[in-house]
This record gives sequence, C-alpha cells and structure tokens, in this order.
Amino acid sequence: MNKLVLVLCTVLIIGCKNQKSEPYTSQDLSVKWTVVKNLGGTYESTWELTNTGNRPFTEGWALYYNQVAGVPVAETLPQQVVVTQIMGTFYSITPTEGFKLDPNQTLSFSYECGGAAIKITDAPSGLYMVFDNNPTPEVVENYTIGDFHDPQQINRSDVDRVPIPTATYRYEANASMQKLDDSQYPQIIPSPVHLEALTTNYQLPHEVLVGYQNGLEETAALLIEKIRTTGHQASLTMQDYEQADIKLAIKDVSISDEGYTLTIDNEGILVEGVTRAGVFYGTQSLLALWPLSSWEDSSSTTFSGIKIEDGPRFQYRGMHLDVSRNFHEKEGVFKLLDIMAFYKLNKFHMHLSDDEGWRLAIKGIPELTSVGGTRGHTLDEKEYLYPSYGSGPFPHDPNNHGTGFYSRKDFIEILKYAHARNIEVIPEVNFPGHARAAIKAMEVREQRIQADEDNAQPSFLLSDPQDSSVYKSIQGYDDNVICVCQESVYTFIEYVVSDIVSMYQEAQVPLNIVHTGGDEVPAGIWEKSPICAALIASNPELEDIGDLSNYFLRRYHEILSQQDLITAGWEEIAMHKIQAEVGGEDDPTSSRNIMVPNPEFVDSNFLAYVWLSIWGVAGEDLAYQLANRGYKVVMSNASNLYFDFAYDKDPQEPGFYWAGLVNTRKPFELTPLDIMQTATDDIMGNPLSIDNYEDQEKLTEQGRKNILGIQGQLWSETVHGQDQLEYYVFPKLLGLAERAWAADPDWANYPKRADRLKGLDEAWNGFANTMAQKELPRMDHLWQSVNYRVPPPGAIIE
Repeated sequence: MNKLVLVLCTVLIIGCKNQKSEPYTSQDLSVKWTVVKNLGGTYESTWELTNTGNRPFTEGWALYYNQVAGVPVAETLPQQVVVTQIMGTFYSITPTEGFKLDPNQTLSFSYECGGAAIKITDAPSGLYMVFDNNPTPEVVENYTIGDFHDPQQINRSDVDRVPIPTATYRYEANASMQKLDDSQYPQIIPSPVHLEALTTNYQLPHEVLVGYQNGLEETAALLIEKIRTTGHQASLTMQDYEQADIKLAIKDVSISDEGYTLTIDNEGILVEGVTRAGVFYGTQSLLALWPLSSWEDSSSTTFSGIKIEDGPRFQYRGMHLDVSRNFHEKEGVFKLLDIMAFYKLNKFHMHLSDDEGWRLAIKGIPELTSVGGTRGHTLDEKEYLYPSYGSGPFPHDPNNHGTGFYSRKDFIEILKYAHARNIEVIPEVNFPGHARAAIKAMEVREQRIQADEDNAQPSFLLSDPQDSSVYKSIQGYDDNVICVCQESVYTFIEYVVSDIVSMYQEAQVPLNIVHTGGDEVPAGIWEKSPICAALIASNPELEDIGDLSNYFLRRYHEILSQQDLITAGWEEIAMHKIQAEVGGEDDPTSSRNIMVPNPEFVDSNFLAYVWLSIWGVAGEDLAYQLANRGYKVVMSNASNLYFDFAYDKDPQEPGFYWAGLVNTRKPFELTPLDIMQTATDDIMGNPLSIDNYEDQEKLTEQGRKNILGIQGQLWSETVHGQDQLEYYVFPKLLGLAERAWAADPDWANYPKRADRLKGLDEAWNGFANTMAQKELPRMDHLWQSVNYRVPPPGAIIE
C-alpha cells in the first residue's frame, strides 16, 4: 500500500514538473484590439490580452505586430507592458518585470496614437509571438478586431462630415440613379471622339478570318485570342486579306499617332490606324462593341453598323503599381496590363523599390533581393528586412506578401507583354529617400566584401556609418535616406541603371523614362554626416546642407542623360525650399520655409508627377504652377487618383483616406485642366468655398501643353494578393481611362456651376449604366473573372 502511494506521488510530481516546464505558446493568449474614439489629431485604442491557458502567463515573451495608423503618444503609454516602435510600422509589446496574467484573466490597457483610426485596415496586423525559451515565432491565431459601432470610432474628428454609409444613406445617395436602355448610355469606355450609327448590320460567321497587313501580326494574334473566348473559331491571313471578315490596316487616317477608324457595315469590319498602336486601339473598341450574348451563343453574332473616328486626348495615360510595400506576382501584372490595354492606357509605372522591398534582380548584386526583397522575423536585419504591413514572421510563407522579386527573365517577359499591348513600362528606383531596403541590403553586402580579402568588387555602400543625423520619415524610419555625398552611391546608381537598360535591350523594347522617386525626404538628413561636411567644405558650389538635394538630382540626371533617358520623379524633384514672408516686417515670426517650383531644372526635361493635391488642404493648383513654369507634368492627384484609398467610410471597407475617400466616381469627375470645375467637398466632407480658390494659379496656354496626362496610383500597404489588387483598381480604372482618353465632356464647360454639376450627375448615370450592363460582365468573360467591387445595396423600410 505504501509502495503504491509512493509510486502515485512520484507520478504526480513528475507530471507537475512536466506541466510546469512546458513552454508557453501563442495558443495560450487571445488578443483583441478596439478603437475607443478619435480625438481629432490622435485616437485612443484598447488592447485586451486574455490568458486562455491553464497556468499563469508571466514574463519571457514578446508580441510583435505592424501598424500604420499612428505612432503611440509617449505620455499616454500604459504601465503594465512596454510598447516599443522598433522601426517604421514594426512594433513590440513586452511584459514589465513581475508581469503575471492568471488563467481566464484579461489585461486591458489603452493609449493614444497620432492621426485617426476608423477602419479595419488601421488595426494592428501580422501578430506573432516569440518566447525566451523558444525562439521560433508563433503566429497569434486568436486575434480579433473590435466592432466599429459608435460615431466616435468612425468619424475622424468633430469636423468630419463625411457620411457613415448606412443602408439608408446608400439608398438615398443612389435615389437619382436610373437604369437606362441600351441606346441611352455610352457604348464604349473610353468614349470615342466621333461615333456614327449606320443603317446596315453585319453578321459575323462562326469561323472568323482576320486579315492583317505587314507589321500587324502581333496585334492580329492578340485579337483572335480574345475572339476565341467568345466561342468563335478564328484564324489569321495576310495573303487573303481582301476576303477577311475583319481587316486590320495601317493607313494615314488624318488623326493622331494613336488614333484609328473603325467601320462596321454589311461589307465586314475594317480597322485602320496611323500606327500599330492606333490599329490595336481600334481592335479594343471592336471588342468593346462585341455583343455580350455571343459568349453564351456564338452561332449568331450580329454587329450594328457603326463608324468611329477616334484618338486620345492625352499622350500619357498611366497606371502606377507599387510592388515594393507588398509584392505582386508576374501573372497578376500580366492581367493588369491586359485590362489597361483594353481601356487604352499606355504607361505602366512600376514602383520597384522602397523602404520595405527591392523587387528587381540586378546582375551581380544578389543582396538586393535576398535581403532587400525578403521580410521576416529578425531583430538585426542581417538576413532580411523586418516584417511590414502584416507580412508576418516567416519569410517564405505563401501568405507573406512582403517577400518576392522579379528575376531578369520575369522582368523581360513583363516588358515584352506590355510592349505587345502598346504599353511603356516606366521603372522607378526611389532615391534619396524611401531607400531603406537598398541601404540595408548594401550594408550586408559591404560586410561580405570587406570580410573577403581577395574580393575586388566595387563598394555600393549607400549610407555613411559615421552619420549621427537625427530625422524621422513620414513612415517612421530614421535610416531610410542614402548619403548623397558618398561616391559609392553614384557607382551603385550607374550600375543599376545600366543593368536595367540592358534588360530593355534584351527584350527589344525601348526605355525612355526612369522614375527617380525623390519624394518625402525628411528634415534633418545629412546634418551630422562627416562625409557630407567634407564634400561641402571641398566644393565651392555647395554652401550648406540645403544644396545637397539639387547636387544629388544633378548627378542622378547626368547618369540618366548618358543613357538618353528622361529623368522623372514625384513633384518634389521640381520643387525647392525657400523662406517666405507670412507676416508684417516687425513680426519676428514673419517667415517660414515653403516649397515652391525650382527654376534650376526647368530646361532639363524633367517629368514631374504631381501627387500631393488634396481638396481643402494643399496643392490643388501645384500641377498648374509647375506646368506654367515649363515643367512637363503628369497629374497624379491623391484626392481623385489614389486607388488605394477606400471607396467609402464603412469601417469594413479597406483602404487609406488621408487625402479623402476615392470611390469609382472620383476619377470620372476629375477635369484635369481645370480641377476646380467639379470640386465640391474637402476631405472631411465640408463644402468647399470656391471663392477661396480665386487666387490659385490657372493654367496658361503654354502650361496646358505641358500637362502630358494623368495617372492612377495603387500603393500596396493594404493590398495583399491579386484579389485585393483587383478590388481596389476595378472599376476605378474605367473612370481614369475615360478622363485620360476622351475629349473634355460638354458639361465641364458649362459656365454656371449648378449646370455643370447637374450635367456631371447625368453623365455619371450613363457611365455607371455602361459599367454595370456591359463592362463588368465583359470582364468576367475576357479575363476569366475579375474581382471588381460591386457596391453594397442601399435599403429603407417603408
């Protein structure tokens, strides 16, 4: 009996020891985050940590996460835990000494952050834990975001008048919309310059013969690829051109280089263009006229007779894709290019580098992608970068959209695919700011080559190790600006540009423009860099730190000019800082630093992309200022053309909103050459007083010639994967295409504001009908479904 008791006690003791020695796991903790209220400039949120295990949760752990929505306000931070901003959007929560959380107990703590938080995309993301006794990261599976139900959680401040989109609001907002008959809405997006209905029809046979002239082989092949999706058989011919059902021809049709004519009558279908691009756009209009019913039954496809004469309004019709913040696979890029081409967009601005990722393989510099193109759990960034935007701890997890890059082969395939569809790919390599991925990668490379005594590779170091300058970028980085005084920087840029040029040459595709970025460079940079101090002391053209930005631009521009390339960048490359008088002569605070157009680079053929144009805040006329002074300009206005902005203020609707909300109508209503024509509200939903804009600069006749076009932007901080990419872009891209290609609409020139806005409403009703009844169903057929957004319905109870 005594022996039995002894055995049982021994088993219990061993069991207790085993239980006690079991490591904690992330499964022992549930996490909830909730917005309490927005305070106007800051917001308060609450964390709830609940012990779901069977023993106390004590010290020896760290909870890591990403959060874009604001830096914690130091004086409001809790005492129970330590909240640390590691870098940028990467944070940790760790326990204080003596921390203890018993089973089923919840620890709740609150603090304030700068800015506002009104959406699920503002919440912490990518949560994972690391324990002292188990260094392998563990994803927090039991994580929830609290409901947004109180107006204080959804309104940014007391002056936020943008409606919260309830079912009733949606019903009332759409009450004036009417379903139209086929003849009452536009037949093609973007709208042709001239469209004339003919009295004859043409019935296409089931087996379609496409004839083409020399030089149009690729265009004809792309056309029959789409025709086959309708169920028709299709083949090509040059020899039997005159017998073809659809004829493609190069001909001077007295319109612009990208113009075309399309004729459908009882003789057949004829597409003629001045160039290959014009013929291609004519074939896209033909596909836009293709009866939707033929996808269901291709035995009888009948076209109404029509004659179109068409050409673009702007030479630059662009779409920007950020593949750096979150990576997008090559196949998804192909799909985007295909749809861009269908809607006659011709420039693809590829944002290949930023703080959070370098996405293009460069020959001989593997660290750019192995370190700079990879994100995962690290505290020293020797192997890869910190997690960002919820990319999580595991660098090669399929759900980690922070890891990825285009090989040389991938990029050349993208170039060829775009060129076949008359799209020019504009690569962006962002300097001097937004360069953290490259900086960290080159620091790792420098350590490698310094450790190898026999290594003769050149230095590509982008940072000054002795620089003690203090700065903070808008994204929260204090180490994301290259040292422009360091000669190895220009060795690196020249090497990278040369390799990019070689990829275009291998693809047999022209490279005309390289985008240098140049935006959001923070104050305080280079001030305590010994290398910069030495350069300024030795160079009579440099008076102080303020001259270094222009010094860098001149040298970057020289590198590009040697390759016959145009230097492009965000608006900042065409701006400089001056002191402006803002008070009386006796006022000691009468001047402040402001950014104004920089006269130095007007004659350097710079191309400025103007983005910081925000209704009621700043920059509405900046594009016109630059164009009037001689800069070539692409309008990229944030308030209308940032497609990563949320469609509305519903907390479940993903996206940013710092320059307003961008729904499908916003690109459509933009009138690029006089944006105030349709301005109604500021970013907080308050009516704009047009009288306040009387002093803003208007476009001169010469300035109008310098507006090359417009571009939509998709920044990828909140975009994870192809479905989300398509959700953000479509159908917003259709409004962009309309404004980029079609002539200025009649309603835009009505002298009375009330008449203009009424005309805009009527035009939008027709455009919405075209999208709903033709374009979105066509997307499902031509591209095997597109994850376009369908707005939630409105409803009222009567």
